[in-house]
Amino acid sequence: NVEAGGLLYIRDSGSLIQINDVANTGDIHMERSPKFNGNPVLSQEYVYWSSPVDAYDIAEVSPNAGSYSKWEWIPSVAGNGSGDHGDWNAATGAMTVGKGYIVRGLSGTPSNYPITGFPSVILPSNTALFSGVANNGNINIPIYHSGWNTGSGSYTGPSGNTATELDDNWNLLGNPYPSSISADDFIFANAANIADDNNAGIIGTVWLWPHTSGNSTSNPNPFYDNFAYNYNDSDYTEYNYMGANPPGFNGYIAAGQSFFVLADDSADTSGLDSVSFTNNMRNDTYSNDNFLGADPTANFVTIEGDNDTVNTNNERHRIWLDLVTPDNVANTILVGYASAATNGIDKLYDAYEYAGSSVSFYSKVEDKEMSIQGRALPFNDEDTVPLGLKVVQNGSYYIGINALDGLFADNEQTVYLEDTYNGYIHDLKISPYTFNSAAGTFDDRFVLRFINGALSIEEFEMNSAIEISQSDDRISISSTNQTIEQVIIHDVLGRLMINANNIKNLTFDVQKREWARTAYLVKVRLSSGHIETRKIINY
Repeated sequence: NVEAGGLLYIRDSGSLIQINDVANTGDIHMERSPKFNGNPVLSQEYVYWSSPVDAYDIAEVSPNAGSYSKWEWIPSVAGNGSGDHGDWNAATGAMTVGKGYIVRGLSGTPSNYPITGFPSVILPSNTALFSGVANNGNINIPIYHSGWNTGSGSYTGPSGNTATELDDNWNLLGNPYPSSISADDFIFANAANIADDNNAGIIGTVWLWPHTSGNSTSNPNPFYDNFAYNYNDSDYTEYNYMGANPPGFNGYIAAGQSFFVLADDSADTSGLDSVSFTNNMRNDTYSNDNFLGADPTANFVTIEGDNDTVNTNNERHRIWLDLVTPDNVANTILVGYASAATNGIDKLYDAYEYAGSSVSFYSKVEDKEMSIQGRALPFNDEDTVPLGLKVVQNGSYYIGINALDGLFADNEQTVYLEDTYNGYIHDLKISPYTFNSAAGTFDDRFVLRFINGALSIEEFEMNSAIEISQSDDRISISSTNQTIEQVIIHDVLGRLMINANNIKNLTFDVQKREWARTAYLVKVRLSSGHIETRKIINY
């Protein structure tokens, strides 16, 4: 209890920890000072907020910000002829406890600033002040989705962006307490083990907004609206039992911070199902100074949950890979092996790649695109992981290692990237792999592997039986040992020239009258499944 005339004032990074589920009385005042890349919030930058006190007016978070700068997320609004999709809605009045909001900029002095009677209390710049009764105990928040479920397919919205079956499942929640909470404990309390089970709840990943890059005219519009400037959707930091992507987030969701979750398709569409926050997610050892997620200047961080049922004794071996664009923007994925993961889709160890990103980099599992993929132990060095990417401009890109841990940090364990278009297998521990690509989506070009796949004598003899020759107007491919099943040809920029299937013949001809005089990559798949790639020069 805070008695009349008393003041409980919590500075930024401080915490109020409560164990007992009791109703509080009296007001607290809590500072929160978010920073983007270590710098104060600018007028056009959005912060993802939640309130650590009851019934706090969203207008007081940033008093000088206009009404157009404060928003809440509506998980499902009318679709474009089929399906539903989430969208932003202007927010006013008291902030719902456990719900997330976004506010642009951070300026002005709140009306509840307790300077009267306490002149020594000075509110720092770039700081929000939350005043009211501290939230405590069990807090339940409804989750929603429209029922546009897996298998329903994708559709195009008014702004031209594509919506998937997951895009009506986003819910913006927030840490409701004046202390940090363990993301592991939150996930454990609210997510079941696999994504396609019948248990209502959420997919076991949280998405936080660290805002690592500015807005730009080159970023795509959101689903329903058209804006001159947009943020990069790839900036979100994802966290689940496999870890954080990109690395750096310490696993503690700070007081005042909101985050996205994905409702499971089994959740009730009218909001009868909910997620829960409890005091068991709080602890006086948890850091409360990592507002906004990962600090890009921080050293690599790993964290193990203190709950025996969560991450303690969870063996993990992980690789973070970056795709770096010609504009020097990085997209990161995490592929790891964990004691409780499977090679299928796991609710706790896999995270979906966000479909709205202009540039996407992902691994593939069950034809789904994953920004985090957990795989089963024991590790087998013959395992391979298909990788995909979507790029919007022609140019030079590279894929390289961001971080490693576990067995992959051992100098004896190799990490390779296979480029199936060029026929290369590159050692990523030596250097990043640089390649040229045209704009487009490429789900069959790259494979993460752990042995170099050097050809055996038998394979070499098989390959030598494939012959490729040219004339003025055609490319002729022949095989003396096995029938040809498929021929794929790309130019050096990765543009598809031909993809012929079900050939089932020992010979195959390709017309090339209009082709440019440059290099091409010819990939031939034989009836045994063996694939050989050759480079030719069109003369």
